[in-house]
Amino acid sequence: MEAKTIEKHVQIKLNVLARSLKDYQCYNKEVISTIARIEKMKENSTIDPYDIKKAGDVLDETKSMVVDAMRRIEDAKSKFMEVFDVKAASEEKDGEASDYDIFCVKALTTIKEATDLIENHHGKSK
Repeated sequence: MEAKTIEKHVQIKLNVLARSLKDYQCYNKEVISTIARIEKMKENSTIDPYDIKKAGDVLDETKSMVVDAMRRIEDAKSKFMEVFDVKAASEEKDGEASDYDIFCVKALTTIKEATDLIENHHGKSK
């Protein structure tokens, strides 16, 4: 493969990982807000129990999306790690930062965020 093609391929894999991390964060926020909304609905005696049940169904669906997003993070991280050399990217470079150096910093930061999230998630599920 040509160098530009490889670079683009690696960039796409990093973007998939970053997008998956954002999705996970959004779904988690949605779970929290839905739980708060359901609690508020339960406190209000004028709310139809059917509406509360439907809100619970929405919560269950959102929770399943959190699990799916975690699976996508694990998959995207694995695929990215197949094409990205972490050791070479971690080495200190002398002189001005090139576009590749900036990419490496972003990649390493994203990998760390994904790794921490995966470890935290698996720690909670034990």
